Amino acid sequence: MVISLDHNEGTATLLSQIFAPLEGGILSDSQAKPHHLADDHVFHGWGSIGAISEHAPDENGDYQTVLFATFADVTKPGSVMNYRAFSYEWQSTPSNTKPNVYSYAQNDTAANAIYVSWNGATTVANWNFYAADAIGEDFVSIGSKGKEGFETMFRADAFHRWVMVEAVGPDGTSLRNSSFQPTFVPSPSLVGACDELTCLISMDAWEEGS
Repeated sequence: MVISLDHNEGTATLLSQIFAPLEGGILSDSQAKPHHLADDHVFHGWGSIGAISEHAPDENGDYQTVLFATFADVTKPGSVMNYRAFSYEWQSTPSNTKPNVYSYAQNDTAANAIYVSWNGATTVANWNFYAADAIGEDFVSIGSKGKEGFETMFRADAFHRWVMVEAVGPDGTSLRNSSFQPTFVPSPSLVGACDELTCLISMDAWEEGS
């Protein structure tokens, strides 16, 4: 909450208050702190409660929640504490990881659906896709696609047994390559639960059919 103090009059006036979007709200007994952002949003760390939130003012000046996340059981204050929380724009190209790739084809004559992501990487603008029929052969370019959110799906024009993906920055700089990944083709016992883009099966069915 924001309170205006008038030391001359000896009064305190409540200007605004923000509540966590849970029934009954959150009452933190220590450490919680708001971070006032340049766009008039307010970012909250909830101190003795393992949660963060961001709130934006509406046309009436009341704050509405636009982000709420927990990293501990909010019914157990003190189990995980958050001394202070801040919200800033940041950039990251992880130094010790590489892009993750999953390549799928409904059968060995169908075009691949290739899924790529790189957790923590904010500097990727495009993905370049490469393929080969066997390890030891040269990987050749099969296309590229702009990054789409956390995970990008690329549809190849044919079946490829092995794939690799290259992360590319906004200026065209190569950031990192993935490892070589084989293409998953479902077995006859699984293919009925699969379409041209993925398989929608339970873990029990997967273990029975693998």
